[in-house]
Amino acid sequence: MGRKKQDFVPLVNGKVSIYVCGMTVYDYCHLGHARVMVFFDIVRRWFEACGFKVNYVRNITDIDDKIIARSISEKISIRELTDKFIFEMKKDAKCLGVLDPSHEPRATEYVPQMLELIKRLESLGYAYESNGDVNFAVRRLKSYGKLSGKSIDELRSGERVLVGEDKKDPLDFVLWKKTKPHEPEEASWKSPYGDGRPGWHIECSTMSSEILGPRFDIHGGGIDLQFPHHENEIAQSEGAFGCYNNNNLVSTWMHVGFVTVEKEKMSKSLGNFSTIREILVDNDPESVRYFLLKGHYRSPINYSLEQIKSAKNSLRSLYHVLEIGDETGELSKTEQLRYIDRAMKSDDPFAKDFRDALQDDFNTPKALTILFGFAAQLKIQIKSQQKFQITVFRGLGLILGFFARSPEQERHLIVGPNSQISEEEIKKLLVERNLAKNKKDFQKADEIRNILNSRGIMLEDGVSKTKWRRT
Repeated sequence: MGRKKQDFVPLVNGKVSIYVCGMTVYDYCHLGHARVMVFFDIVRRWFEACGFKVNYVRNITDIDDKIIARSISEKISIRELTDKFIFEMKKDAKCLGVLDPSHEPRATEYVPQMLELIKRLESLGYAYESNGDVNFAVRRLKSYGKLSGKSIDELRSGERVLVGEDKKDPLDFVLWKKTKPHEPEEASWKSPYGDGRPGWHIECSTMSSEILGPRFDIHGGGIDLQFPHHENEIAQSEGAFGCYNNNNLVSTWMHVGFVTVEKEKMSKSLGNFSTIREILVDNDPESVRYFLLKGHYRSPINYSLEQIKSAKNSLRSLYHVLEIGDETGELSKTEQLRYIDRAMKSDDPFAKDFRDALQDDFNTPKALTILFGFAAQLKIQIKSQQKFQITVFRGLGLILGFFARSPEQERHLIVGPNSQISEEEIKKLLVERNLAKNKKDFQKADEIRNILNSRGIMLEDGVSKTKWRRT
């Protein structure tokens, strides 16, 4: 909000509450989504490494114009569509080493609470009904525009804000949408205003307040959400709750920069996106994670195959240090925590500088540079048989979500997935997949396809048999 770095002071000592706007689940996640998931995974890991108890909420938007349109076009129910892409999203996140959030609420689970919040806004004079819709009266809130830094007269309706004849002001945004004739019954709920569904912005105000309370520590998302979505969230939440004598909804806003392709934002609407799973066909997950952390989270990063290749080579050299330092075992969750604790308590200059880099607004590019300096020193110490702190080095990497696997596992993934699966293994997995399909267990069949894809094997389903080829 202040457009500058400020010391973080939690609302409750020793605890951090975080709300991040998650995915609208009508398609597979792309690399822009991956950047948001991976970055806030780092935020969560860092606070936990510092000894905070973290309550991290990342919501799911499972009712939306695009979701309705996709379900109609595919002739499947909304629930069937959203269940499928929530499942796929979670697989992608797990593959990238992203820890599960503390809570992952679906918007459709909170519609009664949304109606209560709308009713509260209406009673306080911030909302008005018009022809079955309920809109927020923007000019009633004098502080509107404080996040985007523009006066109320400079602002225009942004993406997803519909301007119609039923609004008193073009800037007013919808809280409750009247059901349209072509929309399916499952996209409609009973309400005092008539059948309809919630607007996009009211979903997040409701879920955050229900789970974290009217005020919380950190609110995050992609930079494209700053206006109108986050601006409208502030208006709804501060209008409804006053946020304890006009204190801000949250103390810290964090917005992640775009992933660009040829300097254009990667997005589904522009058609220039690569899904996470497409990228993982030829690249191991940790290399993709490394690429996403090479740039500071507030700055855009440009995606290219060369950048991923560079990340892959860099990561390989870091793993090589573990190998020559005889730190070769795969680590359990308990062992990982022990290594991280050692890294956080170490007085090694590299460890101190690394911690300082993450304390400075999560400067992951600097942290990675320090990690390479540490690696160079370790190589010298190992070669000259000096005392060396390989466990501290590994602990620092674990804070960024690296080094949990053994160097041997890492080498197989980075050198080339094709070499890691034999024709006999492929055929065995195909037999399992066919059995799953015959039993109509399509979830398991998809899992096996994705396993093969991640190891460089592409499947082509024919009428009578499935063909495969190595990429």
